[in-house]
Amino acid sequence: MLLQELEKKLTEQEKVLADQAAEIKDVERMIQRKTAEVLRLNKKLQKLVDEQGGKETTPLE
Repeated sequence: MLLQELEKKLTEQEKVLADQAAEIKDVERMIQRKTAEVLRLNKKLQKLVDEQGGKETTPLE
């Protein structure tokens, strides 16, 4: 009986861990998309600053 309960708990924990791993992958993809968007916008902003004769010559952080 105890072994069956432990196996059931283990199965439940494995499912929770699998769900968490999937969530982590989703968040990692979202971070990658947002990082790419920020870099793209940063380049666009830098181009605008340069076109307007600004003194900013390095990418904004």
